[in-house]
Amino acid sequence: MSAPTGPAAVVRLANDIARQFAHLPAAEAAEHVATHLTKFWERRMLTDLVMRTRAGEDELDPLVVTAVHDVVTHHVDEAELAEPSGG
Repeated sequence: MSAPTGPAAVVRLANDIARQFAHLPAAEAAEHVATHLTKFWERRMLTDLVMRTRAGEDELDPLVVTAVHDVVTHHVDEAELAEPSGG
């Protein structure tokens, strides 16, 4: 069985999320992506994404990179995290 090609699953998923918010202004879109990652992703997935971002993964959407920075520096809307769904 051959190894999968293309970006890692967490990269593909994060990029998919970023595409959902790409129509918004960059700062607002990054905030929504960061909120989604914080609210819905398992810690191990988020940790993997942070490590890939820090390593300079070239497949990451720039919006994801900004969102990961927001997550790491805790610049996430706490009120949005408290809502039961969305993100």
